[in-house]
Amino acid sequence: QIARDKIVLALTVTAVLALGSCASGAPPPVSDVQAQSGEENPGSPLEVAVRERLVTLSGDYAVAVRELTGEQRQLSIRGAEPREPASVIKLFAAYAALDRVDRGALSLDDAVRSGVSVDDCLRAMIVISDNNCHWELVDLLGEQSLRAQFAREGYPTTTYPDGYGDDLALLLARLHAGELLSAESSSLLLDLMATQIYRQRAPSGVPVNAAVVDKPGLLAVDDGLVNTDAAIVSTDDGTYVITIMGQGGTTNWA
Repeated sequence: QIARDKIVLALTVTAVLALGSCASGAPPPVSDVQAQSGEENPGSPLEVAVRERLVTLSGDYAVAVRELTGEQRQLSIRGAEPREPASVIKLFAAYAALDRVDRGALSLDDAVRSGVSVDDCLRAMIVISDNNCHWELVDLLGEQSLRAQFAREGYPTTTYPDGYGDDLALLLARLHAGELLSAESSSLLLDLMATQIYRQRAPSGVPVNAAVVDKPGLLAVDDGLVNTDAAIVSTDDGTYVITIMGQGGTTNWA
């Protein structure tokens, strides 16, 4: 139990540190913090350790973790707070489009407003984080329809385009379990996340033997950069969903 807690802590903290790696000041090494026991309830050693590391970073962070194997525990630190999601919200748009494909209401060959196919727009939106394709897909799907769908399906705090860490964690947990989409559509979305080109965040912060599929986000606002990531991290010791939403000047470079 103690060893597994240390794994969860290390994965979470190193992912957060990767997200804030260019913040002013260097955080202390991960090995300085050790989790001592199991349940991720408020005030548990694991949560306390993560919180202690978060305050060493520039910016304000919300973190949600779901253990998809083993005891399937959960940890949420401000995960239910409204946050600017930046480009991680594109995961919800991709899910909604592929859900309609699975139901026969949309085809990957259909075109968005600019004439680009849904298939090509999905790839551009996730792999290179293309904003035009994102909003053209939203226009095709209907923003009000998206909000109603997400509320109906258990993501009540995601009022598109605003997002919440807990909802993103649930979305990815369902995707990994095969509960979200058909096998074909699940494989497509996971492949796009695996090949997205911005690997500086969660993928750079977890152990080298970990496999990561993710969708990061970055947005310049008045008080600095919004830095976000939503990832499925698979290791020899288990599989985890980690969502990190940083705001309030998370880094000092653009």
